[in-house]
Amino acid sequence: MTNENLEKSHRLAMDNSELALIALHQGDIEKFRHLSAEAFKYEKEAALSLYNLHIEPSRSILFRSSGYIALDNANFVEAEKLYQYALDGDIPQEMAEEL
Repeated sequence: MTNENLEKSHRLAMDNSELALIALHQGDIEKFRHLSAEAFKYEKEAALSLYNLHIEPSRSILFRSSGYIALDNANFVEAEKLYQYALDGDIPQEMAEEL
């Protein structure tokens, strides 16, 4: 994935996450679930594109973010897996403790 595509995917994830939270505050659970699932798809895609690269803290931040979004989707197994991927890198100690 090119850097431009990675940034686009991350931006789409963040936009969908924000819209999902707005939908949740408005009580539209179906819209929240749909937008949150889209956000997860894009953020996970961005994170996985950096899996084998040693670009820290960007790599671990994307995995942490995709794990958070997985939790929003009540996908606990996926969140745990993504957090483990983050920990597989050379991440800052503060982030390791958080995860």
